[in-house]
Amino acid sequence: MRERVVVYVERRAELLAFDHRDHPEARTQVPAGGVEPEYPDGLGRPARTRVFRVPAPRDLPDAWGHVVSGRGDDADLVFLCRFDTAPHLWPAQAVYRPAVDSP
Repeated sequence: MRERVVVYVERRAELLAFDHRDHPEARTQVPAGGVEPEYPDGLGRPARTRVFRVPAPRDLPDAWGHVVSGRGDDADLVFLCRFDTAPHLWPAQAVYRPAVDSP
C-alpha cells in the first residue's frame, strides 16, 4: 500500500491550495506527496493517507507564485498558491473540513 501525506495549511476558514501554472490538467491541489519518493503517482491505487492540519504563518499573502528549486521531478514547476474557502480538490485530498474556531 502506498504511504501518503496531505497537509492542510489553514487560515481561519481558508485552505492553502495551488494550481500548476503550466499543467492545468493537474487541477487544484494542497501540499501532499508520497512518503517514499521512489513511488510514482498512483491515482486509483490503494493508499494510506495521513492528514495534518497546521495554522498558516500570519504573514503569508492571499496569493503568490512559487517556483520549485532543486533537481527532482518537480524542479522548475510554477505553482500558483492561494488561500481558498472552498477549493475543488482531487478526491484523495478532499476530506478537508474548515476549522470553524481557528484563530
